[in-house]
Amino acid sequence: METVSSCEKNPMEVLYEPKNICKAFQDISTYFSDEEWGKLTQWQKSAYVYMKRNYIRMTDLGVTVNQPVFMRGKEQDKQSLVEGIEVHDSDETSGIRVNVWSHRLRERKYRVIYEEISDPEEEEDDDY
Repeated sequence: METVSSCEKNPMEVLYEPKNICKAFQDISTYFSDEEWGKLTQWQKSAYVYMKRNYIRMTDLGVTVNQPVFMRGKEQDKQSLVEGIEVHDSDETSGIRVNVWSHRLRERKYRVIYEEISDPEEEEDDDY
C-alpha cells in the first residue's frame, strides 16, 4: 500500500500551478476591459493579482486601507474625481471651480513663537 504524504508537494508549486495562475488572472481580468487586459504584460497582471491579495488580507485583519484603484468601478473613479470639484452657476463665475479646501493642510491650533538665535561671532564683529 502506498501512502501519500502531505509534504510531497511544495506549497509554492501548488500556488504557481497553471490552473491556479489562470484562476487568479481570470479574477483580476474582470476589472479591466478586453482591450486594457490585452495590453498588460504578464508581470503587470501578476502585480495586480498580488495587489488584490494584499488588499483582501489587510481588510481581513481589520486594517482600514483604500481599495486599489483598479478594483474600483469605472463610475466610482469618475465620482472620486468630481468630489473635489464644485459647479457654480452665478453671474460672476460660471463653469467648474476647484474647491480650495479639498487639499488644504492642517492649520495650527496654537500660535508658535520663534526666537531668533544669533551667532556669537557676528556679535563680536559688530563691536569693532
